[in-house]
Amino acid sequence: MKNLLIVILFICVASSLSAAQTPLIVAHTEPGLLIRINMVVVAEAYRRINIPIKMVTYPNLRSLIESNAGRTDAEMLRVKLKTEKYPNLIRVPVALYTLEGGVWARTGSKVKINSLRDLNKYHVGLRVGEIWAIKASKNVENLITIPTAELLFRMLLKKRVQVILFTKVFGIGVINTHSFSGLEFLEPTLVYSDLFHYIHKKNIDLLPKLTETFRQMKQEGFMAKTKSEFLKK
Repeated sequence: MKNLLIVILFICVASSLSAAQTPLIVAHTEPGLLIRINMVVVAEAYRRINIPIKMVTYPNLRSLIESNAGRTDAEMLRVKLKTEKYPNLIRVPVALYTLEGGVWARTGSKVKINSLRDLNKYHVGLRVGEIWAIKASKNVENLITIPTAELLFRMLLKKRVQVILFTKVFGIGVINTHSFSGLEFLEPTLVYSDLFHYIHKKNIDLLPKLTETFRQMKQEGFMAKTKSEFLKK
């Protein structure tokens, strides 16, 4: 918890630094549980290399657009991106987290999904810009995309869709934040994907420092400890 307080303080004071230390803008999607965990991790990494940052929230796909265009300096956390689609974003080659993606359904709905092929039996919802979910549902005929995580889960609760594709940890965060009930994450988990921090190519000089810092933090167990602290709340 001490580490968490230090990082939060670092984020808060960043905007008051001198012009010579103008904070880098780190874009991220809506701050669900997964993003909040990695806000602490990423802020700590930049603190260790003495680079002030400011974190800015965007809609899921908009965040990528802003980062790739260079209107922000970095992208908080993403699956491995296609370089031809986002040529200006450079991946820091240390996985910060492993995404567990799969299916959420209403409790007692008797939905049975053992593989991605089974998705085509159902009406499926996913969040706009959720890259892993878009890939997983490429052969689904009855598909709807929703702009936010909250609305996506509400669509499931209201039976507008039969299942939704969403991550396990982030989904738990959405449910706890909005006091939803009657929903469950189905086993097995369908997709495991490493998540990375990205910087815009204009900041390529930071790549060696960030790479080494993330590696050191991972060896120290910082990522695992931060995740554990959040999940206990």
